[in-house]
Amino acid sequence: MYTFFELKGLGDSLKLEMVQAGCGCTTPEFKAGAYAPGETVKIKVGFNAAAAGRFDKPITITYNGGQQKVIMITGTVEATPATPAPANGAVGKIKQ
Repeated sequence: MYTFFELKGLGDSLKLEMVQAGCGCTTPEFKAGAYAPGETVKIKVGFNAAAAGRFDKPITITYNGGQQKVIMITGTVEATPATPAPANGAVGKIKQ
């Protein structure tokens, strides 16, 4: 599962230094560097669930000389169904 965050420098340039996840099941992807005022920075965050249930995972963004902001990804992982989905009898009637 992935989600995206967008940051935008308002008035001043934005220097993205680091994006860190709170655990190994959460993986951020980002491009460190300086961004012009008004430029949008995208951060992709992946989450690999080990178990069903609710989750809250912190992501710490470090920018502009050590300033930090923590954002959270939250959600609920549903358990895998105990039985497979029923067969679709119409599949054989599809033209190929």
